[in-house]
Order: sequence, then structure tokens, then C-alpha cells
Amino acid sequence: MRTESVQALVITPADRIVMVRHSYMPGWHFPGGGLRRGETREDGILRELREEIGLTRWGEVSQLELHALASPLFVFTQAEYHFRPSLEIDRVAEFAFDAPMRPGQRAIVDRWRTLQATRARRTADECVDFNRAG
Repeated sequence: MRTESVQALVITPADRIVMVRHSYMPGWHFPGGGLRRGETREDGILRELREEIGLTRWGEVSQLELHALASPLFVFTQAEYHFRPSLEIDRVAEFAFDAPMRPGQRAIVDRWRTLQATRARRTADECVDFNRAG
């Protein structure tokens, strides 16, 4: 039986993406991992982020829906962390949104940016409507 896994797009207050480098696998990856028996997705991703990057604080958390994803992806904004190397995680680094990434990672980041731009436009439109109503 395969264990369900979760991963996260972690964004710092400086608007940078946090990625991890595993000791057993090449390349940079979004943090995450397998759920423990009886663990919810939400509890699992929090545990994984605390273990992998040393997550200490965060702002908004949402789940990004993308049909191509094999596992649920959560988005943590305003994330702060204190990394300590472990047997599994070699390094943690922060990347700009336009940094080179694998195609699957690029699709996730681009989807998030599109959703944020749509949200910002909608909020601006609502402010304009509110001002007209007054």
C-alpha cells in the first residue's frame, strides 16, 4: 500500500520560494513527504515543514488545486524558518519566482502567481465598487 504524500509551496516574507535538497535525491524540491497513519493532510504538511525546513511562523495557508498534481499541495505565505541539516535534508535555499525550475514546479509557481494576480484584481475591483456605492 502506497503512503499518501503532501508537499508545499513555501513563500517567505521577501517573496522567495523555499526549496529543499534531499541527501538521497538530486535537485531542488518543494518540501513535503508522506503522511503517517491516521494523520490529516494539514497535520502532515505542518509536521513535514517543521522537520524539513524548521518552519516557525507563517501567514496564510491555502491548498492549490492543480489536476496534474499527484499529491496535495499547500501554499504557505509569509513563512519563517530556522533550518538545521538532517539525515534527509542536505540544504534549504530560497529562489526567486522566475528562477529556473523543473516543468512541474514551474507549472505550480505559475498557477499560484496567476491566482494571486486574479485575487488582487478582484480585490481592487471590489474597492472601486465600494467607493462608487458610497
